Amino acid sequence: MTINRDILNSNNHFGMTLVELLIYMGLLTIFILIFSTIISGTLDSFLRSQTTSSVAQDGRYIYTRFLYDVGRATGITTPLQLGDWGTTLQLTTPSGTIVYALSGDTLNLTDSNGTLTLHEQDTKITSLTFTRVGNSGGKHTVRLNFTISTRSQGAGANETKTFQTAGGLR
Repeated sequence: MTINRDILNSNNHFGMTLVELLIYMGLLTIFILIFSTIISGTLDSFLRSQTTSSVAQDGRYIYTRFLYDVGRATGITTPLQLGDWGTTLQLTTPSGTIVYALSGDTLNLTDSNGTLTLHEQDTKITSLTFTRVGNSGGKHTVRLNFTISTRSQGAGANETKTFQTAGGLR
């Protein structure tokens, strides 16, 4: 059996030195930190976008539903007098009574079909008021004011929007 001495004496290394291993590990750590920062920023941006969209969508729905119901109402029972205000609105319509009421931080609508929450679970309603406005000889009108915000209070997830409108009987 002959041993090739060139193979034994060659400087070809098939392994890694400790310095090379440390350099590779350092580069890998840098890449992981960069990618985790990018992913974290993307997720925060997505969360902010989602909460902004949720607050705006729920606010528009309440706003639109209020105008629709007041527009088809035949009378306003609560608040009764001009200048009266509260967190409850009661309307009379040809199909029955409609009641908007704040329960804690949830806005509910009750009609002949039952009770419906007017916003998603991830939003809450605060500063809700229904105010009877107008003049004694004019059209019956109610002003709606409310603030809608997200329930989650995480970083970048806070969103609040205030709405105000007035609707009158036709």
